[in-house]
Amino acid sequence: MSMCGSYLRVTHDQLDQVLNEPESVLDLLFPDDDSEFEAGRYLDIDKSWQLIHFLLTGDASGGDEPWCNVVMGGQEIGDVEVVYGPARFLLPDQVGEVDAALSSMTEDALWSRFDPQAIRKAEIYPEGWNGSESDRTYVLNHFKNLKAFFRDAAHAQEPVLLYLS
Repeated sequence: MSMCGSYLRVTHDQLDQVLNEPESVLDLLFPDDDSEFEAGRYLDIDKSWQLIHFLLTGDASGGDEPWCNVVMGGQEIGDVEVVYGPARFLLPDQVGEVDAALSSMTEDALWSRFDPQAIRKAEIYPEGWNGSESDRTYVLNHFKNLKAFFRDAAHAQEPVLLYLS
């Protein structure tokens, strides 16, 4: 089983619900139907999540805001184990800060931070990133989708849930 970075745009009412009843986050993230996911409100950046985080922050799991909020940020929603740890949330103002930061980062600028030795030393998941053209294409496609996702969420002034699945 692999770890994938996942995101869900939610309404303010949905966020209030999961903050008041943290166990309800499971129903929201794993619904009986995929209506939320079909409406463009869900994003999966697959296994690129930690490399994108590292390229943005220079750190395997931390870093400075707003960059750390892109992948590993947010406040935990209770202690409900989603798949790999609790889900986290970003409020609309944080989503706007992330969007502004991402808007300033081009794909070329992000990829220029790729350092195979630093990535190996930091043990970035999954092992084996070597900077090949296929790595570049894979990561930058997910990065482009991530930028669009946060742009749409920021324009709608919506909270975002982040989780590893």
